[in-house]
Amino acid sequence: MTTFLVPPVAEEQGATPAFSLAPRRFDRLDGLTVGLLDSTKHNSDHLLAALGRLLAERYPLKGVIQEAKPYFGNPVPDDQAASLAARCDVVITGVGD
Repeated sequence: MTTFLVPPVAEEQGATPAFSLAPRRFDRLDGLTVGLLDSTKHNSDHLLAALGRLLAERYPLKGVIQEAKPYFGNPVPDDQAASLAARCDVVITGVGD
């Protein structure tokens, strides 16, 4: 089994050929609704809430919506992903621990 390290940066430098970054739709957050998807792992809710407050201080957001997945060990349910996509311009997810 091969393991790849995918750097969480906005540039593709260092990305392996097996991966590419998602296209960037926005270069600013002004006037956008930001979704925060909590993995339900310990402290992920606190991390994302702090990130939401920081973003709201720095950018004139339309709003922040924070939700939690039902269980960290499973992917986000399709209906929850669709609901967030319909209500948010950008969604950020994070894990705790």
